[in-house]
Amino acid sequence: MEFTDGYPTEQTASKLGDHLDYLHGVEESMNTIPGATYALRQGLLDAGVMDGEVLLFSKLSDSRSLVLTGNADTVYFWSFLDQTPGPLVVQTPADSLGIWYSAC
Repeated sequence: MEFTDGYPTEQTASKLGDHLDYLHGVEESMNTIPGATYALRQGLLDAGVMDGEVLLFSKLSDSRSLVLTGNADTVYFWSFLDQTPGPLVVQTPADSLGIWYSAC
């Protein structure tokens, strides 16, 4: 980065602007995750899926599904775990890809 008399050159200012745009995007994404996670958990609870139970989608998703960024070629399963009593060991099927959330 280059500065003339303490001011960034046009190229440096442009590079800094691009970097700030990127950082604001990352910040927005990171700030959105807790709200999306809360909404997902609340949706499962409203559907009667309690913490520690697993919701397994019996069919592949399509364009009518309400799954956030759902794929049409993926079998989904969701669960929220209560780790208040202590650590848990979770076994999932081989070759499965998933994220488990703690509900504590």
